[in-house]
Parts: sequence; C-alpha cells; structure tokens
Amino acid sequence: MGEKSRLAVRCCNCFLRIPIQPKTERATCPRCNIEYRIAWVSPDQPLIRGPAKWPEG
Repeated sequence: MGEKSRLAVRCCNCFLRIPIQPKTERATCPRCNIEYRIAWVSPDQPLIRGPAKWPEG
C-alpha cells in the first residue's frame, strides 16, 4: 500500500475517502461538506477526532 492511499480518512457521514496532506488539522468532505478535526496517530496515520463544529439547530 503506497503512502498516498494511507493519507486519507473516511467521512463518517457518507464514507467517501478524503485524501489529506501530512500534518493537516482539518479536512472537509467534498461530497457532504462536513468539516472534521484530524489527529495524527503517527506521521502516516491520520484519524478523525470529530466534527470541526457542531451542527446548528
């Protein structure tokens, strides 16, 4: 598995793989437009910490 394919997270809403750059702190799903906070378990393993902001309503 190449490094490019590992530097991605899966959207918790629509399950689309979101490619991200190293050390990125936030990522937005291009399909459903939800922004996520990103944590780094290691330099090549990103993890979604949660939504960047809670939905209003």
